[in-house]
Amino acid sequence: MLPLLTRFTLLLTLSLGLLAAEPAAPARKVLLVVTSHAVLGSTGYPTGVWLTEVAHPWQELVQAGFQVDIASPKGGATPIDPYSDPNTPVGMTKQDLLAWGFLANPATRQALATTTPLAQVDPTAYEAIVVAGGNGAIFDLGKEPALQRLIARLWADGKVVATLCHGTAALLDVTLADGSHLIAGKRITGFSNAEEAIAQKAIGAEYLPYYIETETGKRGATFACGAPFQPFTVTDGGGRLITGQQNFSGHAVGRLVVAALNKGR
Repeated sequence: MLPLLTRFTLLLTLSLGLLAAEPAAPARKVLLVVTSHAVLGSTGYPTGVWLTEVAHPWQELVQAGFQVDIASPKGGATPIDPYSDPNTPVGMTKQDLLAWGFLANPATRQALATTTPLAQVDPTAYEAIVVAGGNGAIFDLGKEPALQRLIARLWADGKVVATLCHGTAALLDVTLADGSHLIAGKRITGFSNAEEAIAQKAIGAEYLPYYIETETGKRGATFACGAPFQPFTVTDGGGRLITGQQNFSGHAVGRLVVAALNKGR
């Protein structure tokens, strides 16, 4: 844990920096999607979005001059997984300054509290979509019709689609105009079965309805992954399909999205 004065100074600097980085107007826009699901299956444990999977790509995108809007299936406040919240006793991100700063900054904290319902999103307003993970995502984002339609539309329009960790569940049942799966014949990544086994052992219960790595093969995709809990990304679809293995891949995914959006400009 950082000393209180040091932490306050860094948080203030980070908050001011994030606010200063916000584009004046009008900006190129990226949509960041988060879960609305707050309970970890039958365990009764709280879950939600993994905070750094929002904060890390957000920083990369905003610093590159993009406006980032946040949407979720239900709209309103997104639940934050307590293990990803540095303010909680069980928080695993206490050394992550962006996690502290994202919650300390009124603008970003408000963005998480007032997400737009996915059904109200105008796909023509965005150049890219980034789907954040956290265990909540596998319960609602993987079966959210509004999100499937949104991803399919953005892809058909030649835009960039990116996912992180359990957010890759959002790609599983996206179909194209010809009825084929978007991910068929493509390499993707997400939270791996090896990582699921480690997490399940730590929690002590079977808590997910399915595993992303297992399901991708059923849709004709090739699942690739690195070592557990190490940064790893995959790019396919001519550079427009970007996936990150887990929360440690957020910065890399953000940078890859920026690079894809700026390609040829």
